[in-house]
Amino acid sequence: MNIFKFLKQLDRHQSSSIVLCRHKNLLLSLSASALGIFIASPSIALPSNYNDPSNYPAAWPTNWVPYTAGGGNIEDKIGSVDGSNGGATPNPAIIDIAGGPGIPSVYFYRDTSNLYVRFRLEATPIKTTGVSQPFDSATWTVLLDVDGDGFKEFAIQVSGSDSGGQPDDIIVFYDNSNSQALDLSSNVLWRQDSAVGGNNTVDGEANSSSTWDVNSDASIYDFRRTRVSPDGAGKYFLDIQVPLAALDASSKGGPTLTASSSFALAYSTAASNTDPAQKDFAFSGDYVSAINKPLPFGDVVSPDGTTSSKPSIKSITGGTCGANSSISAEVIDSLKLQNGSLVSSISQVQFLYYADLNGNGIADDGQSWVSIGNGTLASNTTNPWTITWNTTNLTKGKYLLKAVATDDQNNIVDSAQTITSNAQYNVATNGTTPIVYSLDNTTCGVSKDYGDAPDSYGTNSTDNNGEGVGANHIIVNTLKLGATAPDSETDAQTPLDGTGDGADEDGISTFPSLDTSTSSYSLTATVNNTTGSAANVYSWIDFDHDGKFDGDERATVSNGSIILSSGKVPNNSNGTVTLTWNNLGGTGANIINSNSYARIRLTTDNLTAATATTTRDLASVGNATNGEVEDYPIAIAKSYDYGDAPTLYGDASHEIFTTPTVYLGSVKPDKESGTQLGTDSGAAAAGDDNNGDDEDAFTALANVPTVGNYNLTVPVHNTSVDNATLHAWIDFNKNGQFELGEYKSAAVANNSTSASLNWTVPTGTLPGSTHVRFRLTTDNTLTDNSGTNNVDERSIGNVSNGEVEDYPVSISIPIYDYGDAPDTNTGTGTGNYQTTASDGGAAQVVIDAVGQVLSLGSNIDTDDGNLQSPTADADDTTSTTSIDDEDGVSSFPTLTTTANQTYTVPVSVRNNVPLLNAFLVGYIDFNKDGDFNDTGEKSATVTVPTDSSNPRTLNVTFTTPTGVTAGNTYARFRLGSVQATAESATGASVSTDNGEVEDYQIAIAPDGNRPLGSPFSCDSTFYITIGAGSGAAQDLYSVNRSGSNYTFNPPIGPSTSTASGYPNTFSYNALAYNPANNYLYGIVTNSSATSGPYAAGNVVQIGSDGILHSIGKPTNGSGGTLAITGYVAATMLADGTYVIGQSGNIAKLNVNTSPPTILSTGSLSGVSFTDFAVDPKDPTSLSGGRIYGIDETSDRLVILNVAGNNPTIISQATNPTGFNHNTGSQFVDSFGTLYYRSNTDNNLYRVDSDSTSPNYGRATLITNAPSGGNHDGASCLFSSVMQKDVQDLNGNKITTSPAGEVVKYVYSIASGNVQNLTGVTFQDDLRTVSSGNPINGTFNGNYTVSNGSGTVSFSNNNQTIQISNLVIPAQTQATIGADKLTITAEVNVSKTLTPGEYFNQASITNLPATYPASIASDYPTSPAYEDPTPLQVTAPIPSDPNLLLVKRITAINPGQSDEIQFNNFVNDGPSTDDEAANWPDSDSNPSNNINDYLRGAISVPQIKPGDEVEYTIYFLSNGDVAANNVEICDVVPDNMTFNKNSYGTEVGMSLALNATTLPTIPNTNLSNLIDTDEGSFYAPGTNPPIVDLCKKHDPNNPNSLIPVNSSNNLSGAVLINLSNPLPAATSPGVPTNSYGFIRFRAKVK
Repeated sequence: MNIFKFLKQLDRHQSSSIVLCRHKNLLLSLSASALGIFIASPSIALPSNYNDPSNYPAAWPTNWVPYTAGGGNIEDKIGSVDGSNGGATPNPAIIDIAGGPGIPSVYFYRDTSNLYVRFRLEATPIKTTGVSQPFDSATWTVLLDVDGDGFKEFAIQVSGSDSGGQPDDIIVFYDNSNSQALDLSSNVLWRQDSAVGGNNTVDGEANSSSTWDVNSDASIYDFRRTRVSPDGAGKYFLDIQVPLAALDASSKGGPTLTASSSFALAYSTAASNTDPAQKDFAFSGDYVSAINKPLPFGDVVSPDGTTSSKPSIKSITGGTCGANSSISAEVIDSLKLQNGSLVSSISQVQFLYYADLNGNGIADDGQSWVSIGNGTLASNTTNPWTITWNTTNLTKGKYLLKAVATDDQNNIVDSAQTITSNAQYNVATNGTTPIVYSLDNTTCGVSKDYGDAPDSYGTNSTDNNGEGVGANHIIVNTLKLGATAPDSETDAQTPLDGTGDGADEDGISTFPSLDTSTSSYSLTATVNNTTGSAANVYSWIDFDHDGKFDGDERATVSNGSIILSSGKVPNNSNGTVTLTWNNLGGTGANIINSNSYARIRLTTDNLTAATATTTRDLASVGNATNGEVEDYPIAIAKSYDYGDAPTLYGDASHEIFTTPTVYLGSVKPDKESGTQLGTDSGAAAAGDDNNGDDEDAFTALANVPTVGNYNLTVPVHNTSVDNATLHAWIDFNKNGQFELGEYKSAAVANNSTSASLNWTVPTGTLPGSTHVRFRLTTDNTLTDNSGTNNVDERSIGNVSNGEVEDYPVSISIPIYDYGDAPDTNTGTGTGNYQTTASDGGAAQVVIDAVGQVLSLGSNIDTDDGNLQSPTADADDTTSTTSIDDEDGVSSFPTLTTTANQTYTVPVSVRNNVPLLNAFLVGYIDFNKDGDFNDTGEKSATVTVPTDSSNPRTLNVTFTTPTGVTAGNTYARFRLGSVQATAESATGASVSTDNGEVEDYQIAIAPDGNRPLGSPFSCDSTFYITIGAGSGAAQDLYSVNRSGSNYTFNPPIGPSTSTASGYPNTFSYNALAYNPANNYLYGIVTNSSATSGPYAAGNVVQIGSDGILHSIGKPTNGSGGTLAITGYVAATMLADGTYVIGQSGNIAKLNVNTSPPTILSTGSLSGVSFTDFAVDPKDPTSLSGGRIYGIDETSDRLVILNVAGNNPTIISQATNPTGFNHNTGSQFVDSFGTLYYRSNTDNNLYRVDSDSTSPNYGRATLITNAPSGGNHDGASCLFSSVMQKDVQDLNGNKITTSPAGEVVKYVYSIASGNVQNLTGVTFQDDLRTVSSGNPINGTFNGNYTVSNGSGTVSFSNNNQTIQISNLVIPAQTQATIGADKLTITAEVNVSKTLTPGEYFNQASITNLPATYPASIASDYPTSPAYEDPTPLQVTAPIPSDPNLLLVKRITAINPGQSDEIQFNNFVNDGPSTDDEAANWPDSDSNPSNNINDYLRGAISVPQIKPGDEVEYTIYFLSNGDVAANNVEICDVVPDNMTFNKNSYGTEVGMSLALNATTLPTIPNTNLSNLIDTDEGSFYAPGTNPPIVDLCKKHDPNNPNSLIPVNSSNNLSGAVLINLSNPLPAATSPGVPTNSYGFIRFRAKVK
């Protein structure tokens, strides 16, 4: 503890009779014997006229910067663990630099005038006795390294060795030797007092030290030049400031440090003025220092007042040009310890040069820096870095040199970059200018010639991006290109566009034109060689414009005026050579349109051989020992293919290539300069045909018809990899322009060889001559300008590839036969078909060949496509030959609206065309919507083979669809030689697709089938149909089960009689409810009709309006029907399969088809069934394997297996029903309860269908039911029902309860659905009921939800429970009852309730759309359905003790330093036990139900292992009478350990219970022993003595409790026995001993 701070605290605690002087000088009597003894140094003072700078001393900084090394804070260890000076313990503590993990040891701060440094010391350096003041005998020194060699240049020292009355001094030293020693006689630059007070204005020579400290804080000594203060953690800061003006060594030949200077620091302590690192220095490691060894200086301090872990380059120096030119650089960075020695943290210094073309000393010539190599250090040094190099190989000129330093943290600093780009200050320049060295190499280098193409070709003297060193030649006067000698250059000549090198580029004087279709190209080059050796000529053209000269782009060199020798230019040659490139675009170089470049090189060197590939030819780059290089720009133009239609159609052009991949036909397009009009101005479109005939897609085009369609298959070629598009136009209106309406296109995938086009000939097209244009290209730039309507711009203009071909074509008049169905407007609608030519009507070309005929009937004519009439007879007599050609169908069989009937029309045809099959298709507009496109309206296709015997009659067959509408409609028959055309009800045939079209008006008669209504809702309704039978009318009812006697609701819909709108009167049976679509189904059993929809044997579908809709008689798909009739038993499986029975015969039907499909039939002997049902609790039954029925012969419940084709009996009930009944109407609810209505006595019975019950199979009379004869019943398998019972808390079913008791409502919810019902809402409101008095109790918060899930909430003062998002499980479990969702909720019956009968009813809502909006609960005991559940309430029990328990956490770690207490009341939500009115209340408002005595938390999230938890169990006797023999057990949680010594040895419990005052703290401590006091602790593994008193949560079912025994007692149990009676509370806290609490503690494991 700081001694000064301690005395100040002591002062505050003294009595008034003791007065302590608080002045710090009073402490001088304290012992300082621990301090060392220093030998006084000679006094060196500045001249007497010295004055401090105006801003020195300055205010101390508040934002000290931790000094770093390697980017991390310096954290020096203390005491014996400090290895920063070899491990010796710094002694005394005032010279021990303090620090540690996360605690910086040293700091600094700088501004434009002063430098501030700070030590963290283990003890205060202040000394206030003796002659040396204010510091004890030691020195604290900060060393400054300016050049990065690990040795100080400057040092700042506070010396505690002065004697006399003056303050100890601050001394500034300078010495540039490789030593850390300080010489007080020769090294001192500046020396001043460390303290300057109010009277100390010149040299600090004060008469009294009391004036030195200017800070009134007793713990801080501020002497203005120095300061000592506590660090807040038991250590001390020593702060020192000196003016930057004091760091001026110019008088000693050294540097002057300014605000722009950078340097590194080292902090040290010593007992000597001359050996600064004698004791300790700030370093996060182990290092033994010595005067002649470098010190681990830290990171560079930048002028901006920060440290940087990056290197700082101070200077670069270099020699003159020559073979051994030396370069050196001084780099400052922190030093690091390696193998016991300090080494530089610089890992690499790279030196680079730059061609300073303009000689201004700035790298602004657009050149690149070129690496010289990496520098090295002399042994055992850290600076400078040096390298030696040879400049004689450089081109003559001036150069700049720079260094790039990289440290071991991969920080990189470039001396040529400024602070704006590198964020790093450079020594001596403040980062504002580059640090470079200028080298004059004009007397040492060579003269070179460079190229001037872009640098991607390898042009610059440096390899910047892997392109290689640029092509360069040492200039000699005996070898050149052209007549002009090359000029001397230091690098590539800008601009790099082939024009930068000027007048000496004359080796090639002329470049012939070059385009993308060129396959061979030659140039002439002039060369001059007098070297005495043969010379090589190398030349390239970048044909593919990829930015480099490839191996396949090198020319072949051959004779010009010079005769080559072995391919080389002989000595003494002055003339030309020929450069040639062959197979361009083929096996040679690829060629594309571009502005590209050429290069030629002449040298006696043998350059790298060509690779003849598309990689860079290395001969095009690099050095040559003689000769010349010349670069040239060269243009490669495009080549085009043009069309040859007349000029009015406009020019269409396609760029072509030597090796095209996209074109028309099989001949590649040829090159043309413009549209090829030929000798006839393009009339024949043959101009391009005569110019190397590449127009080969067609020899000639087939004539275009004036009506109908025109189809072409175009041969194409596409190997481009990309998808192409074929564009085509026919000038139908012959106006000399290709327009949008004349356009068609087709996609042409890669490797396609043909494409199909189809035009619909525009109405009004006239015969004559016209033109067609085809364009094939992958170019997607062709677009039509929507702003113009006279031309499609896609037909003209240029594209980047492909071909254009133009052709003449003739438009001719074909001979057609059309239909004549009504066609009053364009398109279709009722009574409006596509018939006429202008509306795209069906038309067949009439055969025009002698002796050949293809027709419908015996006659055929032609027409103009304008015939149509409402009766479809306009073509019958109106024709060019005035004959009735509509003779293919002589009469139509009767057609009715009955669906799925087979309808056959006989049609007469003729076909004697040799080797030709024709195709006949019929069409009938069954729904009369004006088209033949709907399902079922087209017949099967009939093949008409050629035959000499004609006419012939063939049958055209339809299967009538659903939705056939009665009334007049139309039929169309089409005969043609192309099947696809015949199978379309519209459109004209083309070319030789001959045939005929005939239209007819036909009538559709109604069949009397009633329309189907909407589906039912899947609820618990029982449906029953009753009638007299034997064909008498039948009625459908729902059963009213709301009363004790069931009744029938009014009939659903009309009876099945002609009076009700049916075509005949009939009766039906086999009623079943289809859960898949919520419709009822039945079978007509007797009928007055022998045919039609309601004849016997038809299956009927019944909607919620009660209308029976026939879906037909069941068939097996091949015309077969049910062999047995009179089916009366029925049920539906979960998937909608209709199972029907007649006596022992059983069939399964698919009713999703119309007519129904027979799935299987079978029979059983010895049994007879009148109805069936499916048990929703039986998963096998749900999946279609089992059905239930009561055998009429044995009156016994039988389970049948109908999974296969033949039914089998699985089992029978152990008991008969007990009655001899006709069970013709059977029902089942979602709980699997089977009911039947007996036709014998008209009563309703319930059958015990639980196979585990001793009464399995027994029937029980439920209630009377209405009478009726022919009957059958059904209910929805998927319905949901809810039953509600009342139980006591032991699970016993009850019907009565005293007032004031707690009862349990039990809600059972079941659904027959095979899918979960989700999002359902359950609610029970005790305040209201539909009839009777509501129970009006309150829910106490105890509830369970079994086999389901949802969100439970309470409202209306706990009188309403709601479960939202409830999931009712699907009936898929195999265990009986497991598919039932059960909810229990405890209800407090008000003690003030008047005795009587009270009711309550719950509901479920938010069911799926096919269910009712709401389902009310049912009291299952009564016969009535969905009736409220009653409870007979009797008078309250007069002697009813009641004990309320509330458990809370009242403290964490009680009695410990980190104790947390919980003193507030927390309401626990649904439970109301903690809100009882008689709990004591400590505030002035006892009626607010906020019971302040019930303090504590319910949950504490911040608990962690090792914490101790204090539990408090509050109890209140709140009954009518006293509670006697109270026993309370609390089981310690499994993850906790009971604290058996909480309140004394083996005393782990306490009790608060007092007969005179309300207890707030325990008044009795209870031992753990099983003895005579109230408390006992039953240790883990023991059995508590009272069975079922101590319980814990079942780990396998957290919602259940299980008794504690020796096997599951894991942490022990607390048992409290209150033998004295607890009187009943009469008001809050009265009497006082009606209330108390128990307390114990347990620790988290």
